[in-house]
Amino acid sequence: MKPESLWRRRLLLLGGVLIAAMIIATIGCLYWIWWPRQKTAALVRRESRIAEAASRTGNLDLAESAWMAVLAARPNDANAYSHLGDLYLKASQPDVAITAFLQLARVDPRYPYIYSRLAEASDQRGDDHTAYAYAEHELKLDPDCPQALDFAARMEGTGGDHARARRDALHAYRVAPDNEQVVLTYADQFMDADPDGLALKLIKARKTFPRSAQIAYDLGWCYAHAAGSIASIPKAMEEFRAAEVLGPGNAPPHHDLSSFLLAQGKAAEAAREGSLAVQDAPRDPQNYLVYAQALQRLGRQAEANAALAKFQKLNTAYDQRGHVRDNYVRNLGNPAIAHRLALLDEELGEDHEALIVLRLAVDRHPHNQQVANDLLHLTGLASSL
Repeated sequence: MKPESLWRRRLLLLGGVLIAAMIIATIGCLYWIWWPRQKTAALVRRESRIAEAASRTGNLDLAESAWMAVLAARPNDANAYSHLGDLYLKASQPDVAITAFLQLARVDPRYPYIYSRLAEASDQRGDDHTAYAYAEHELKLDPDCPQALDFAARMEGTGGDHARARRDALHAYRVAPDNEQVVLTYADQFMDADPDGLALKLIKARKTFPRSAQIAYDLGWCYAHAAGSIASIPKAMEEFRAAEVLGPGNAPPHHDLSSFLLAQGKAAEAAREGSLAVQDAPRDPQNYLVYAQALQRLGRQAEANAALAKFQKLNTAYDQRGHVRDNYVRNLGNPAIAHRLALLDEELGEDHEALIVLRLAVDRHPHNQQVANDLLHLTGLASSL
């Protein structure tokens, strides 16, 4: 064999070995990159399923730990931040909800409904101005966002701007007539103005939400207050009874049934419903008034007098709270007024309202020891319940 042929064979053999080595190395590198990613993806899928199942069953602690596991494996997972924010909103933890939603905005600014949820969290925290600004920002990004429109309508209604509230509630209803919260906000805004027309919309909504106690109650209210052919006290009472069954522990159906039964001369049944209304909402003065009237009809004067005394005491407390709240609104965040208002809120069982007042006062006056102590006391009570 010629020397040059031998060298040629050796070079070809060496080239083949080098090519094979390069192929093996490339496969190894690709596997080294691919396998950890596959493990991460599998972990994310598993923990996401655990979190979603836990949320459905109300196990918020397990849901939180599962979403945290997702973030440990994939720190910029937008879905995890979105679900964590919703979870914290549901648990009435607005500060951490806001943190989660702001992280969501950082990792994926185009994720749906970030700012409408930031609005909800800010409102839950008591920062009305920021909440409304977030809702307005969401509407600039998506003028038809039903959550932002619904939120704006609720805030405008609370603030007394009923024309804008009705405008936004109507817009939200046109965009999302199958959203229960949108339907309920629409009902709140149009109950007094058009109970006849609203009743027709609620009848339609009930086909979608047959288990909604609030829709049943609102429909009963419309039947009771309508002016046209749809008006019907028997139908109203039927809906109130349905609301009682669908939403146990809800006082308004008992209160309204007590009033109608009293008007029909059924004092014993009225007293029973009045007693349930008092039991379900013991700090609502109107429940004691209708209960006292039923007791008087039955000749149970001592019990009626006790109920009337409770009505007068609560009514006076709510009047006092109203005056303090008006003063608070004129001097927003004033620590002394916030302290007084929070005490009245707590006395009347309005712990959430007290938390909102105190959080705002602490934000504006972080070195005021009185409101800081009030907030610690109230959050301690809330966490112990």
